[in-house]
Amino acid sequence: VIVEGVGGVAVPVRGRLMVADLADRFPLPMWVVSRAGLGAVNHTVLTVEYARLRGWDVAGIVLNADSEGAGGVAEDTNASVIEDLTDVRVVANLPRVPGVDVDALALAGLGDAFTASLGAGILESFLPSG
Repeated sequence: VIVEGVGGVAVPVRGRLMVADLADRFPLPMWVVSRAGLGAVNHTVLTVEYARLRGWDVAGIVLNADSEGAGGVAEDTNASVIEDLTDVRVVANLPRVPGVDVDALALAGLGDAFTASLGAGILESFLPSG
């Protein structure tokens, strides 16, 4: 089961009820998804720290490319900087997938790209043993 956080843990769902309040009620392992480019370090470190303050298990981080083509210095270095600052593994560095449009529910190829970008053994580590 994957539960999407609709914009982040500090986003209000209704009134003062936040995604974080829902996460408290459904204690699932958490993957933080962040953009890969400029601003990712700050955004991701703050989210991981907030999650830890609430007692959640941050199981991994996924970086999501903002644009097609080669990235700059931020995209080349953010994964290692984030891992160093959070002690949480970047489990995937997902490239931009042409043709994917979440607003239009055009998701063809997204699952394959995600699986291909995962580090070895990541999915298996979340499956029950036996």
